[in-house]
Amino acid sequence: MREISRKWVAVRVGVTSALTMCLVSSAAHSEDLMSIYRLALENDKELSAARNENEAAQQAGRQRTGLYFPSIDLGYDHFETNQVINRSENDVFGSGESDFPTDVLSLSIKQPIFRMDFFSQRKVAKAEISQADYLLAAAEQDLMLRSAESYLLTLAAWDNEFVTKNERDSVAEQLRLAQKRLEVGLAHPTEVHESVARLEFNNSEVIVTENAVVDREEGLRVITGAAINSLQPLKDSFEMVPPDPADEKSWITSALENNLTVKARIAATEVEQAKHKVRKGDRYPTVGFEANFNNRDSGGSLFGGGSDVDTTDLVIRANWKVYQGGILRARVREAQYILQRTEDDLALEKANVRRDTRNAYRAVVSAIAKSKALQTSMNAQEQAVKSKIKGFETGANSNIDVLDAKRDFFFVQRDYLKSRYEYLLALLSLKRQVGSLSPGDLQMVNGLLQAGARTSAPATVPLTMLRGRSPFQGFPGMQYNTQKIVINTRNSRSATDS
Repeated sequence: MREISRKWVAVRVGVTSALTMCLVSSAAHSEDLMSIYRLALENDKELSAARNENEAAQQAGRQRTGLYFPSIDLGYDHFETNQVINRSENDVFGSGESDFPTDVLSLSIKQPIFRMDFFSQRKVAKAEISQADYLLAAAEQDLMLRSAESYLLTLAAWDNEFVTKNERDSVAEQLRLAQKRLEVGLAHPTEVHESVARLEFNNSEVIVTENAVVDREEGLRVITGAAINSLQPLKDSFEMVPPDPADEKSWITSALENNLTVKARIAATEVEQAKHKVRKGDRYPTVGFEANFNNRDSGGSLFGGGSDVDTTDLVIRANWKVYQGGILRARVREAQYILQRTEDDLALEKANVRRDTRNAYRAVVSAIAKSKALQTSMNAQEQAVKSKIKGFETGANSNIDVLDAKRDFFFVQRDYLKSRYEYLLALLSLKRQVGSLSPGDLQMVNGLLQAGARTSAPATVPLTMLRGRSPFQGFPGMQYNTQKIVINTRNSRSATDS
């Protein structure tokens, strides 16, 4: 009756040793969160696009600001003239045919004196640059959060894969025991069928988790531009600190004041307000000053001789668009509607930030409580499994009772592991909502990692965090990747082929 327990002890030692060797051999190649973030800074295309967008906005702002500065144009023209005077009643004019060159050098200076639309364009430029800066800062914080999400969710996918494979191997071992009991007449064929059904279901779940792992690893490749094969895992345990201050309303107030996306929306509203004034400014008169300097050096003329003439014109030019077919009024109305749309967008953004901040705060608090409850439940479930196994050995519990107990244990184990990542991501998301997320926060999470490497490994390597805790990983060397169960109902015997 003690054979099963002794084997589980051997498994616990064997797989722990295998895991230790795996960690030591790959530790030199493992990536931590900060290295992933540095790679993302260099290779992430979303951040690159945000940087380019910011630079474009800076240049657009300089264009708008330059409208009120003087403009200087320098021109040069060269003419080759062929002149034929066929007839003239003016004796002053020459006669016959002549060829002569003409060179014209011009300089024009224009300076707006009063342009209401140009004055408002400077406000547009200032607001657009402010908006671009907020959007870039928001993109930088988003990259921090996406880096952490890609890292932690990849670890979570690996955890889920490991737990699922461990559950599959545990069910496979239970099937082997049921088959032995059936051979000696101590079990009913139903116990074997139930184990087969559970095992095939677990095999399908393994496929799902393996696909999820591939997807998460590809997500890391997208953000870093490189294939990441190993990551440093979370420590076995760490303190989950609640938000400070422990007041949901304070976090919401801070988010509405400091959230970078909200600030960008406010700047966008200021942009449209300024553009609305630009359109209204089109209806005002304009006044400008012009100075034109011209030198004309000609080798001939109608009078038969050349000339070199300098001309200077100083002009005050005023213009007023009195009526343009209703275009000016329509432009003002268009700008007004666009302004109202951006104000609606701002109100919607604030509502979303309020909601997201509340959710992030509660997610942090609930993750702490959830993790503690699940840890207690996991310990209790482990004891329940051990009790069911003992009852199974003595005949007090059926094979189905053991399978149900193990299923419940692995279910709680998955949720417990998941709650650790949920806590960290909710905490970072909360700081992102209030605009305070910084590389220091990533460094804090990085400090919760342990030396060594985690990879997407076979189920014979258990979770680092649960090393030595769970006796349900299966036997060393057993493979169930191509599990095929054959049950001979004719003579109530069964076999396992792998």
